[in-house]
Amino acid sequence: MHLRLRVAKGEAQSLQVVGWDPYHWKPDPTANANWSLDRDRFIYDQMQKEHSDAFFDYWFVEITQPRCA
Repeated sequence: MHLRLRVAKGEAQSLQVVGWDPYHWKPDPTANANWSLDRDRFIYDQMQKEHSDAFFDYWFVEITQPRCA
């Protein structure tokens, strides 16, 4: 998947996309019968500044789906 963002020129020095599988939960050891998102499986992708014009900066990242383990 390709993701492009347009932000005001100079507004951001770097951008990062955080993704996860909303269906991947694990038991929460701190509470009985509760579940929590498996934060160890979060995916972090750094965006790259692709283009700038007089008013905006344009950022891009290509996100690939991780393979099932």
